[in-house]
Amino acid sequence: MCFRYLSTGMTFRTLSQSYRIGESTVAVIVKEVCEALWQKLQLVYLPKPNKKIWLEKAEEFMELWQFPYCIGNIDGKHVVIWEPVNSGSHFFNYKKQFSVVLLALVDAKNKFFVIDVGSCGRFSDGNILTNSAFGRALRNQQLDLPPPSLVAGAYELPYVIVGDAAFPLMVNLMKPFPKPQLNDMQKKIFNYRLSRARRLVESAFGILSTRWRVFLKPFEIGVENVDKVVKATVVFHNYLRSQKSRGSVKQELSYFAENEGQIEPQNQLLPLHLVMAFADDIVIIGRSLKYVEEAFLALEKSGKEMGMVINEGQTKYMVATGGN
Repeated sequence: MCFRYLSTGMTFRTLSQSYRIGESTVAVIVKEVCEALWQKLQLVYLPKPNKKIWLEKAEEFMELWQFPYCIGNIDGKHVVIWEPVNSGSHFFNYKKQFSVVLLALVDAKNKFFVIDVGSCGRFSDGNILTNSAFGRALRNQQLDLPPPSLVAGAYELPYVIVGDAAFPLMVNLMKPFPKPQLNDMQKKIFNYRLSRARRLVESAFGILSTRWRVFLKPFEIGVENVDKVVKATVVFHNYLRSQKSRGSVKQELSYFAENEGQIEPQNQLLPLHLVMAFADDIVIIGRSLKYVEEAFLALEKSGKEMGMVINEGQTKYMVATGGN
């Protein structure tokens, strides 16, 4: 019953009618099962990071995303709830919804390994990080991070977490250059590389919401129990991701690469129910028109095999030169 609620987002009333029990009983079952999932799975699939784990995360980022010394990417997700009684504007966010915030650190394989749940929706991601136990430990150098490493025998680079502009710049927290400072190509390239690594946290939130459809509408449980449901879905998300082989991440990303002048899919695409979550906007970037044409035709062919078509009316192209 609990998994049905988490995976479909069905109301407690519908579940109570399906199982012929009271709505309050459904609420108790959901709460207790979520608590049990967290207690049993957290130590295995969401353990406290140590120096060995940080180094493993950095190796994965380098191997899969070619971003050195990156140990994770961080962002926040608003979990929408019904307005709590007598809460005023505490949970009212900039999207004009009531929410609590899931602040998460995600690795190169779209798995969560540090989370903070329950902050009021009116607070920004940077504010939540600053006042969280993880943020204080990060600021005070208490996370047992690996020491900085020498690069080219001359420069010491620390291991870093990457985030967006909402977060404060720290020794171990890297953010993109602000737009007014993008006055040379090196900074633009840096922002691109950082964003390429940082987008994994957005993908993880997307997979979480697609798999657990309870996130697609306001939670009807009490605000005091929202964190229990969120923690259960996060730890079970990690459990499901851990069941896949090491090479499956690249299969799920499904990109095209040039091989002796031919563009071929390097890996199999996601199952259809997951592909649809990421099929809204696809960007093809190439150094020549021929490259883009071949990649487009390969994408179109793969899409047709899965019953998907490209909307030609919404397809656009842009030519950029080094001076722009």
